[in-house]
Amino acid sequence: YTNNLETQIVGQIAIIKSMTYEEKMDPSLLDNSRLQRVANGSGQEIKDIHLLLKQYKMMKKMMLKFKGKPNGKEPPPAIAVKMPIPERPVYTDAIARKRSA
Repeated sequence: YTNNLETQIVGQIAIIKSMTYEEKMDPSLLDNSRLQRVANGSGQEIKDIHLLLKQYKMMKKMMLKFKGKPNGKEPPPAIAVKMPIPERPVYTDAIARKRSA
């Protein structure tokens, strides 16, 4: 199982590296000729590219749910927990003298 997963990940990395910057930023640009070029460049089949794009769309949709509504409203309270800002560390005199030297 692990070997299959590793092979799949290596294939996905090859697909992504075979895409242009514009295709990575906007996967909807991938028409049939671009899909064929990416498939040839990555050594993968077109169905593998479609699978990767499907997984990407699912993850993007999931991330939007975590982010909250796309219209700018606050996310649900369970996600909107604000992390406290840590205080600046207090240095002892010896550390302070060492830093200033």
